[in-house]
Amino acid sequence: MKTLEQRAQTVAACRHRNSGSVAITALITLTVLAFVAAMVLQNGTRRYNGVIKAQGWQEALYAAEAGGDLGLANLRWQVVSGSPTPFDSTQGWATTTSSGNTTYTCTTPHFIGTGEGTRETWAVVTVESLSATTPAGLKDTAGKQWYRIRSTGHARVPGLARASIDPLLDINTRHNNSLRKFNLRTDRATGQALTIPETTRTIEQIIEPKVSGGWALLARTSLTIGSNQIIDSYNSTDSSKSTLGLYDPTKRQNNGNVATDGSASSALVIGSGEKVYGNASTNGGTFTDPNHTIQSPGTINNTTNNALPIIPDPTWGTAGSPSINGSVSTVSSSTVIPVNADSAQNFYKLTNITAPLTFLLPAGQTTGTINIWLTGGATTSGSISIPKGVTVNVYFTGDTFHPRNDSGVVNLNKDPSTFNIYGCGTYAGGGPGIDIHVGASATAVFYGTVYAPYRTINLKYDGGTNYDPNYAHYGSFVGNTIKCMSSVHYDEAGSLSGNTTDYKQVSYVEDPR
Repeated sequence: MKTLEQRAQTVAACRHRNSGSVAITALITLTVLAFVAAMVLQNGTRRYNGVIKAQGWQEALYAAEAGGDLGLANLRWQVVSGSPTPFDSTQGWATTTSSGNTTYTCTTPHFIGTGEGTRETWAVVTVESLSATTPAGLKDTAGKQWYRIRSTGHARVPGLARASIDPLLDINTRHNNSLRKFNLRTDRATGQALTIPETTRTIEQIIEPKVSGGWALLARTSLTIGSNQIIDSYNSTDSSKSTLGLYDPTKRQNNGNVATDGSASSALVIGSGEKVYGNASTNGGTFTDPNHTIQSPGTINNTTNNALPIIPDPTWGTAGSPSINGSVSTVSSSTVIPVNADSAQNFYKLTNITAPLTFLLPAGQTTGTINIWLTGGATTSGSISIPKGVTVNVYFTGDTFHPRNDSGVVNLNKDPSTFNIYGCGTYAGGGPGIDIHVGASATAVFYGTVYAPYRTINLKYDGGTNYDPNYAHYGSFVGNTIKCMSSVHYDEAGSLSGNTTDYKQVSYVEDPR
């Protein structure tokens, strides 16, 4: 038998062996737990790095789109309002001109983020006015300038200078971060070293000018069309839709659209016997065409909305604007204004037109444009005569534009785009009126366009109630309240002509380079 001392030694040895096994087991357990924790931390870090990189990638697009909106806003400020100043150097814009092309560039302010995720975003914006013919520029057939806006959004992203890749065994993997283009150590566009990783995305937009034409009749609040008249269209540049460039009822087109942005039940009223060869629309009205005036294939839509920007008052005579030719300041007796070969000399500021006004092309000169800033009015004592080859633009800021009824405007071009009336500014209740009558004599035919979204417009046929295609209004008419008691023939070629009143985006792509 073992002595007590031997038994004690045996128990001690067993305990020693057991404690060693426990230590080894604990060590193995800790190792496994540490490995699991490391794997979880590694996977979490990778996932976190991937998430913040993806967030930065998305926010770079937001920055690019904001930069594109800034470029478009500055374009619109050129025509929609006089303030703020478009492409203002004090706001960070730089202007360069090369080979007939003008480029505006700007870097937006940096927006600093807080907390986790994207630290900083900004955009670099380029607005290009490509007008030269070599290489081909962005001018349409009417000579209107289009623009290209390129905006690159930048987003600085925290974390490691690498893009995480989803595990290859993940059946849901998309490897998106492998497809996204990050600037982790160098700027891939400039080659410069970066201290903080960033990502960039670039969008490109093509911007189209909107002009005052586009409708036969468009009213901001209400449109009333009388009985027994015709609203239709033709195209003076297409021989299948006109004859020798003139309206031909046998080649009538169906684009004599009439519309109002008014929503009242009386916003659009069309009398019986009227024939509208085009579409009719309101902005929330209830027009149903009870008199069956809308000719097939014309449609009715009561859910449309047309933006009608304000034409600002001219700034001629101020710094950065055309100088005013002071040789004529009012027309109180028969007056002749010559068309100067130097276009900078063809800006006039008139207080009134109360007597016949004639424009004259000098010998040897075949074309020219006259710009009139009319601060008073054209009354029934005055008339306007426009010879072939001359285009007249009237910026109306005065009282009533109502040239003499029997031969108020004699436009020998017989082209609506060569006589344009722009009602500037805003006026409560529709403001002073623009009255244009035709039909009292063989010369009383109106060829022109009117864009005056805050003025009343009255179009009247003075020759009786029966329709006569020789006595009508040819062109496009936009006003606040329009009362049309005459036939209107809209020249589709005028949809490209007229004054630029706004800009709109017609193309949007992301440049993946």
